[in-house]
Amino acid sequence: MGVDPLSIGSGEEAERSGCSRAAELPGDRARQANQRNARASTGPRTDSGKARSSQNARKHGLSATSFGLEAQGEVKRLVAVLLEFTAGTPDAITAAHEVAEAQIHLQRVLALKSQITGEILEALGGLPEAAQAVSGSRRSAALAAALEALSRLERYERRAYSRRKSASRRFDDVICHPGET
Repeated sequence: MGVDPLSIGSGEEAERSGCSRAAELPGDRARQANQRNARASTGPRTDSGKARSSQNARKHGLSATSFGLEAQGEVKRLVAVLLEFTAGTPDAITAAHEVAEAQIHLQRVLALKSQITGEILEALGGLPEAAQAVSGSRRSAALAAALEALSRLERYERRAYSRRKSASRRFDDVICHPGET
Protein backbone atom coordinates (compact mmCIF):
# COMPACT_ATOMS: atom_id res chain seq x y z
CA MET A 1 0.00 0.00 0.00
CA GLY A 2 1.37 3.46 -0.94
CA VAL A 3 1.73 6.48 1.28
CA ASP A 4 -0.61 9.42 0.70
CA PRO A 5 1.68 12.45 0.10
CA LEU A 6 -0.82 14.77 1.78
CA SER A 7 -0.69 12.86 5.06
CA ILE A 8 3.10 12.64 5.42
CA GLY A 9 4.12 14.05 8.77
CA SER A 10 0.59 13.98 10.14
CA GLY A 11 -0.20 12.24 13.40
CA GLU A 12 -2.34 9.71 11.51
CA GLU A 13 0.52 8.64 9.24
CA ALA A 14 2.93 8.56 12.19
CA GLU A 15 0.66 6.18 14.07
CA ARG A 16 0.26 3.92 11.02
CA SER A 17 4.02 3.83 10.42
CA GLY A 18 4.69 3.07 14.09
CA CYS A 19 6.79 6.19 14.53
CA SER A 20 5.30 8.45 17.18
CA ARG A 21 7.99 11.13 16.85
CA ALA A 22 7.41 11.80 13.16
CA ALA A 23 4.69 14.35 13.93
CA GLU A 24 6.81 16.35 16.37
CA LEU A 25 8.36 19.56 15.13
CA PRO A 26 11.55 20.89 16.70
CA GLY A 27 9.52 23.67 18.33
CA ASP A 28 7.23 21.09 19.94
CA ARG A 29 10.18 19.23 21.45
CA ALA A 30 11.67 22.43 22.78
CA ARG A 31 8.34 23.49 24.26
CA GLN A 32 7.89 20.10 25.93
CA ALA A 33 11.43 20.22 27.35
CA ASN A 34 10.78 23.73 28.63
CA GLN A 35 7.57 22.58 30.33
CA ARG A 36 9.37 19.63 31.96
CA ASN A 37 12.12 21.94 33.23
CA ALA A 38 9.58 24.47 34.52
CA ARG A 39 7.79 21.76 36.50
CA ALA A 40 11.10 20.78 38.10
CA SER A 41 12.11 24.40 38.87
CA THR A 42 9.56 25.37 41.48
CA GLY A 43 11.89 27.04 43.94
CA PRO A 44 12.44 26.05 47.55
CA ARG A 45 9.95 23.55 48.94
CA THR A 46 10.86 23.29 52.62
CA ASP A 47 10.06 25.95 55.18
CA SER A 48 13.74 26.50 55.93
CA GLY A 49 14.50 26.82 52.21
CA LYS A 50 11.71 29.33 51.75
CA ALA A 51 12.89 31.33 54.75
CA ARG A 52 16.47 31.39 53.46
CA SER A 53 15.34 32.33 49.95
CA SER A 54 13.17 35.17 51.23
CA GLN A 55 16.28 36.82 52.70
CA ASN A 56 18.38 36.75 49.51
CA ALA A 57 17.83 40.42 48.71
CA ARG A 58 18.85 41.51 52.21
CA LYS A 59 22.50 40.55 51.77
CA HIS A 60 23.54 43.89 50.31
CA GLY A 61 20.31 45.82 49.65
CA LEU A 62 21.34 46.86 46.14
CA SER A 63 17.98 45.83 44.72
CA ALA A 64 16.11 48.10 47.13
CA THR A 65 14.11 50.89 45.54
CA SER A 66 13.95 53.10 48.63
CA PHE A 67 16.63 54.52 50.87
CA GLY A 68 17.03 54.92 54.61
CA LEU A 69 16.74 58.25 56.40
CA GLU A 70 20.44 59.00 56.08
CA ALA A 71 20.36 58.51 52.30
CA GLN A 72 17.15 60.54 51.98
CA GLY A 73 18.97 63.49 53.53
CA GLU A 74 21.76 63.07 50.99
CA VAL A 75 19.19 62.91 48.17
CA LYS A 76 17.67 66.20 49.36
CA ARG A 77 21.12 67.81 49.49
CA LEU A 78 21.93 66.67 45.94
CA VAL A 79 18.54 67.88 44.67
CA ALA A 80 19.23 71.31 46.18
CA VAL A 81 22.63 71.42 44.45
CA LEU A 82 21.13 70.37 41.11
CA LEU A 83 18.34 72.97 41.32
CA GLU A 84 20.53 75.79 42.64
CA PHE A 85 20.85 77.55 39.28
CA THR A 86 17.61 76.44 37.62
CA ALA A 87 13.93 77.14 37.91
CA GLY A 88 12.34 74.75 40.39
CA THR A 89 9.53 73.56 38.16
CA PRO A 90 7.78 70.34 39.16
CA ASP A 91 9.38 68.53 36.20
CA ALA A 92 12.84 69.79 37.17
CA ILE A 93 12.36 68.74 40.79
CA THR A 94 11.24 65.26 39.75
CA ALA A 95 14.15 64.91 37.34
CA ALA A 96 16.61 66.16 39.98
CA HIS A 97 15.28 63.58 42.46
CA GLU A 98 15.84 60.83 39.88
CA VAL A 99 19.43 61.97 39.30
CA ALA A 100 20.14 62.24 43.03
CA GLU A 101 18.68 58.80 43.80
CA ALA A 102 20.62 57.24 40.93
CA GLN A 103 23.82 58.87 42.18
CA ILE A 104 23.28 57.63 45.74
CA HIS A 105 22.58 54.13 44.44
CA LEU A 106 25.76 54.22 42.36
CA GLN A 107 27.75 55.38 45.38
CA ARG A 108 26.42 52.43 47.40
CA VAL A 109 27.45 49.98 44.66
CA LEU A 110 30.91 51.52 44.36
CA ALA A 111 31.38 51.47 48.15
CA LEU A 112 30.58 47.75 48.22
CA LYS A 113 32.90 47.18 45.27
CA SER A 114 35.68 48.96 47.16
CA GLN A 115 35.04 46.81 50.24
CA ILE A 116 35.17 43.60 48.18
CA THR A 117 38.34 44.76 46.43
CA GLY A 118 39.90 45.29 49.86
CA GLU A 119 38.92 41.72 50.79
CA ILE A 120 40.64 40.49 47.62
CA LEU A 121 43.80 42.41 48.52
CA GLU A 122 43.76 40.87 51.97
CA ALA A 123 43.27 37.38 50.53
CA LEU A 124 46.20 37.93 48.18
CA GLY A 125 48.36 39.13 51.01
CA GLY A 126 48.47 42.70 49.72
CA LEU A 127 48.08 44.03 53.23
CA PRO A 128 51.01 42.72 55.31
CA GLU A 129 49.23 42.49 58.67
CA ALA A 130 46.31 40.58 57.12
CA ALA A 131 48.56 38.21 55.16
CA GLN A 132 50.22 36.90 58.30
CA ALA A 133 46.87 36.14 59.96
CA VAL A 134 45.37 34.11 57.09
CA SER A 135 46.60 30.61 56.24
CA GLY A 136 46.97 29.31 52.65
CA SER A 137 43.73 27.33 52.29
CA ARG A 138 41.70 29.96 54.12
CA ARG A 139 43.31 32.58 51.89
CA SER A 140 42.24 30.67 48.77
CA ALA A 141 38.70 30.28 50.05
CA ALA A 142 38.50 33.97 50.98
CA LEU A 143 39.83 34.97 47.57
CA ALA A 144 37.36 32.73 45.74
CA ALA A 145 34.44 34.11 47.75
CA ALA A 146 35.49 37.73 47.21
CA LEU A 147 36.00 37.23 43.47
CA GLU A 148 32.58 35.61 43.18
CA ALA A 149 31.00 38.51 45.07
CA LEU A 150 32.77 40.99 42.81
CA SER A 151 31.49 39.14 39.75
CA ARG A 152 27.90 39.23 41.05
CA LEU A 153 28.24 42.93 41.82
CA GLU A 154 28.98 43.75 38.18
CA ARG A 155 25.30 43.50 37.23
CA TYR A 156 24.33 46.07 39.88
CA GLU A 157 27.13 48.39 38.86
CA ARG A 158 26.10 48.36 35.19
CA ARG A 159 22.50 48.99 36.16
CA ALA A 160 23.46 51.86 38.48
CA TYR A 161 25.57 53.59 35.81
CA SER A 162 22.81 53.14 33.25
CA ARG A 163 20.17 54.49 35.61
CA ARG A 164 22.27 57.56 36.43
CA LYS A 165 22.96 58.20 32.75
CA SER A 166 19.26 58.01 31.85
CA ALA A 167 18.26 60.22 34.77
CA SER A 168 20.93 62.79 33.86
CA ARG A 169 19.70 62.93 30.28
CA ARG A 170 16.11 63.45 31.44
CA PHE A 171 17.27 66.21 33.79
CA ASP A 172 19.20 67.91 30.96
CA ASP A 173 16.14 67.69 28.71
CA VAL A 174 13.91 69.25 31.36
CA ILE A 175 16.38 72.04 32.10
CA CYS A 176 17.44 72.80 28.52
CA HIS A 177 14.02 72.32 26.91
CA PRO A 178 11.39 73.22 29.52
CA GLY A 179 7.84 72.30 28.57
CA GLU A 180 8.90 69.90 25.80
CA THR A 181 9.05 66.71 27.88
